[in-house]
Amino acid sequence: MGIRKNYRSLTALERDRFVQALFHVKSTGFIDQFAQIHAQHFFHNIHRSSQFLPWHREMLLRFERALREFHADITIPYWDSTVDRSPSDPLWNNSFLGQFNSAWGLNRALGAGGPLPTQQQVEANQGRDDYDTFWRELENPIHNRPHVWVGGVMGDVASPGDPVFYLHHCWIDLLWARWQREHPDAPFVSSGPGVGLDDPLMEWPDRTPAQVLNHRALGYEYDVLDPPARGRKLVWHHRDSGETQIWQMDGHQLVRRATVVGEDGVNPAFVGLPFEIVGVSDLDGDGRADLVWHHRDTGETQSWFMDGHQLLRRATVLGEDGNPAFVGLPFEIVGVGEG
Repeated sequence: MGIRKNYRSLTALERDRFVQALFHVKSTGFIDQFAQIHAQHFFHNIHRSSQFLPWHREMLLRFERALREFHADITIPYWDSTVDRSPSDPLWNNSFLGQFNSAWGLNRALGAGGPLPTQQQVEANQGRDDYDTFWRELENPIHNRPHVWVGGVMGDVASPGDPVFYLHHCWIDLLWARWQREHPDAPFVSSGPGVGLDDPLMEWPDRTPAQVLNHRALGYEYDVLDPPARGRKLVWHHRDSGETQIWQMDGHQLVRRATVVGEDGVNPAFVGLPFEIVGVSDLDGDGRADLVWHHRDTGETQSWFMDGHQLLRRATVLGEDGNPAFVGLPFEIVGVGEG
């Protein structure tokens, strides 16, 4: 699971590796290709529509994967423009993003295009209760102002040609992820025909907003939202009440406990006998522990795909023919592993 973090938190090695990867993807034509894609679709629902946030999340994900072809440990850092508001900030040092202005002919005019968003604007936006209001205000003014403040290529439709585009949009994606965490029951609201939850994303018709709603399921986390887990977890199941608890451990110290909740994110997922937990493992490779249940009477095995103590989805284990693989006594599951 990659951790996206503030650019100020990068080690010297991480910073230099990121810069080298940027030069690499520029040399392969990937940067110019993404700038062209963005320019081509600029007026076709990737902006000013409910797909603004999902489209750019997918774009960032694809860009990050291209960077990882240079080095597997790279993640995109973010630029919080409510904090770093000066042309003299380390972001623009020649050892970091400053060098690209002349190297790539970006014609930046830092600060000449008007003010950057404020923390007060961001906090007010985070308090919006519905997705439709939230994304509109997040796009304008919070997203738009840094583009104009940087100027040059960043202020044009081909803005992905400036590498700061990715740090800026990483911050916008972080703000969306933060809002999603605080409003788990707020549904995706379509702004019009063709830009709904299950409508294809421009340029990538095999992808939809529904497939990118959960950033953790895409393989990355944010330093300020998803602090690294301390220690390991214990999983408890109450045979009488059906309650399942997750205990987060630090060695032999219990740090916190939480009851497993169902797909609605609110109500406890009570499961009683004859279902029993028979294993804990990362079943789908997303870096999170999942649960394996077995029904002793029917022989059904269920996989519960988890996000911490929340059940995201459950599925019955299928056999080679696509039908449920029922297995009962005298067979018993004696281990669950990865790899």
